[in-house]
Amino acid sequence: MTYKQQREHAIVLGGSIGGIIAAQVLAKHFQRVSVVERDAIGELGQQRKGVPHGGQGHALLYSGLAQLERLFPGWTAELVAVGGKQVDHRAGVWAHHGIAQRRVSPGADGILASRPLIEGTLRRHLLRNPRVTFREQTDVQGLRWSGRGERVAGVSVRDRPARAQSELAADLVVDCMGRGSPLSKWLEQSLRPRVTRDEVRVDIHYASLVCEKIAPSDVLDEYVVVSPAPPSVRAGALLAMEGDRYCVTLMGMLGERVPHDDAGFRSFAELLPSPILARNLERLRGVQPIAPFSYPASRRLRYERMKGFPHGLVVFGDALTSFNPVFGQGMTVAALEGVLLDDCLSHTQGELAPRFLAAAQRIIDVPWSTAVSNDLRFPAVKGKRSISLRLIHRYMSQLYRVGAEDPTVALTLLEVINLAREPTTLLHPSIVARVLLPSLAPLWGRGDDPLHCRLRALAETNAPERWSDF
Repeated sequence: MTYKQQREHAIVLGGSIGGIIAAQVLAKHFQRVSVVERDAIGELGQQRKGVPHGGQGHALLYSGLAQLERLFPGWTAELVAVGGKQVDHRAGVWAHHGIAQRRVSPGADGILASRPLIEGTLRRHLLRNPRVTFREQTDVQGLRWSGRGERVAGVSVRDRPARAQSELAADLVVDCMGRGSPLSKWLEQSLRPRVTRDEVRVDIHYASLVCEKIAPSDVLDEYVVVSPAPPSVRAGALLAMEGDRYCVTLMGMLGERVPHDDAGFRSFAELLPSPILARNLERLRGVQPIAPFSYPASRRLRYERMKGFPHGLVVFGDALTSFNPVFGQGMTVAALEGVLLDDCLSHTQGELAPRFLAAAQRIIDVPWSTAVSNDLRFPAVKGKRSISLRLIHRYMSQLYRVGAEDPTVALTLLEVINLAREPTTLLHPSIVARVLLPSLAPLWGRGDDPLHCRLRALAETNAPERWSDF
């Protein structure tokens, strides 16, 4: 029997954003989809225990927004209808190394809302599909195996309200249980080798304050992102959200802790690498208690390298890779993985798991390397620093300085941050010329120097595909 014929029932373990995305895709290819979720699902936009970081600021990168709209047609309008804020990227500020980048628009709208509202509207959209069933307040206790243990045949679950255990059979099980997923332990218990993992310890402590304007007529930035700038290990973000409110999230890396009282919170903000966030915060007052959250390490589990990885099982979202959340990549990567899962299910040559896991690495490589290379700017973060990486760090420092004035550099950087373009775009000759010209200009005594003229001509070319003309 081919895999394509075994499409009766799929089970998704975990009903957070990754699980919702996976279930939406699976409902196109399976007759029934069951989502097993340990929490009780409350009202739309309500914070829940199983998402401890739900009270922190969340940014949906605009490439992620485009992919979610592709998977959930009409969802963006639904989110806006219940309070989500559509914003032009010129309405906010990105500050890198303490340097605010020039305000530019990439020609794509962004959207700002709290994590619970984003998740809740996606879930509501999903549950309109009669093929999908949510099993709330249900714990997953382990995997069921078929034959000699080569294929996952379902899961064992426990309904907490009824205190009843049961077995659920499935043709496919998708692990969306997040960074705390017990899957690796379950596979070891089935005598499979231990999954290898890449890990970068960053020891981040967050604190977020939901605010409203002191003077309703005030005009604030719709978003402000201040990244850490060595030697400072402090960062922060201010993000507009539903209800005409703002979520202000402050972060300390490598053990630096954000105070949980209002005065200490504001004092911490004043010592960020850029003063822009603190200036906005002066015109806001808190309306909820400060919400803390800790994040010890970025983690990437290499299931694609595991020998004997079982059939009938897929690992998805944060259960596969958990990124340093300061870069806001998680939801976007999950959306990209959802599009990939749809593609893999549409092409049935060979077993699903090896194809999906191998292809997912190509999606993960870019945001993972971006986050890790930025973390390695801090001497206390353990990891290999090649000569090329050190050169990249120096180049990026200069790029941020140029991006404060140059709209082409600022726009390219914004597109890379939003995962809309490859990071290598920042090394395109036309961008390199723009970045290096200001620092190299004093070396040329005459403006008609041939190399100077060629570099300037290249820097003024806005079509990267023409780099070979140089």
